[in-house]
Amino acid sequence: MVPTSSLQSSGSAVFLNRFVAVFGLAFALLFSGCGTSPDDRLLVYCAAGMRLPMTELARAFEAETGTAVDLQFAGSNTLLGNIAASGQGDLYLAADASYMESAQAQDLVREALPVAPLTAGLIVAKDNPKQLVSLAELATRDDLKIAIGNPDAAAVGKFTRKAVTELGQWDAFAERITVTKPTVNEIANDVALGGVDVAVVTHVHSNTGVCLPVPEIAAEVAAAGAVTVVDVAQSAGIIPIDLAGWGVDVVVGSCVKWLSGGPGAGWLWIADALVDRCTPTDVGWFSHEAPFEFDIHDYRDAPDALRFWGGSPTVLPFLIAAHSICTIDALGVDRIREHNLALTDHLVAELGERVTSPHNRERRSGTAIIRAHVGAVDDLADQGIGVDHRAGGIRVSPHVHTDIAALDRLITALQTS
Repeated sequence: MVPTSSLQSSGSAVFLNRFVAVFGLAFALLFSGCGTSPDDRLLVYCAAGMRLPMTELARAFEAETGTAVDLQFAGSNTLLGNIAASGQGDLYLAADASYMESAQAQDLVREALPVAPLTAGLIVAKDNPKQLVSLAELATRDDLKIAIGNPDAAAVGKFTRKAVTELGQWDAFAERITVTKPTVNEIANDVALGGVDVAVVTHVHSNTGVCLPVPEIAAEVAAAGAVTVVDVAQSAGIIPIDLAGWGVDVVVGSCVKWLSGGPGAGWLWIADALVDRCTPTDVGWFSHEAPFEFDIHDYRDAPDALRFWGGSPTVLPFLIAAHSICTIDALGVDRIREHNLALTDHLVAELGERVTSPHNRERRSGTAIIRAHVGAVDDLADQGIGVDHRAGGIRVSPHVHTDIAALDRLITALQTS
């Protein structure tokens, strides 16, 4: 269990054995300045609203040509940011012409072609129980839960803002928005599920090195009447975690990353106020309020997070994790964080824009993503340097035992390759 000095708030924690109108045109875009995928693969960035047809087309293309297609789905603006940051890709299908213009302005484009029109519409619950018939209604009714695409990330959100603004109702409409979503698919899912009940947030994204502002996200989720679950697998042990300041409901993590405990020891923290509202779907011996009664006919959930534990754990991973967590706690996460920031500052200073993860300390995680050639991971391994592969480059994660000399060896190897 993570020491209370590392995770402080009112709640309980437990280790787990496992964890459970036409608004735009889609354009095909080929890159000139970007790196390309291996000859036997294509990397395609596609607006999420075209997931179904593009998945079918990709599979048909693979069957006909033998060339594998890697599809990355997200909001059009999010994808454009990924392309600019990684310098990798073969094809980009956006859901609004403005993103093509932006790509051209950034000199990412070799050719742009119109593909198909997209039509926006209102998604409502089955049988339209609220009897919605027009967009204008959304700015005047208070009995609605409204989800829209993020206007700064998704084409459908950008169009929504433009359409409602032209009606002269954006301010009133914006006040009634329950939540914004990164893609149209996620909006549809919210409607199908009957509303927004739980938001799952990844504190740190391992593929980009971005650290999300959890307190801001949690505040918006709470305002929508939902529960926030935060995954800290990529941040626990390297970034200080303030549960009281975050105001979240559930935190889950593992010990295999920065906590240096190896696989097999996951853990969960849950706020006291939420425990009685949650019932485990799978229980075991330690889930019982009184496990040593040995009465299988009188099961009662444990009053705290132990109800989510289950049966007897595999002991060895827990012993290793407990030792590692105590070591990390003794060193101090604040101290480890400052050391890591100094090292990643050095990487940014020496490699500049080759570091595609955030340069800003407030948005930076413990990981740096560095643009590198295909095969860089193996080439560096031959020189005794261990890094991991990520789309568009390599992932470097300097811990407390890493020093400047080790990073300089990496920097020299990258600059001379």
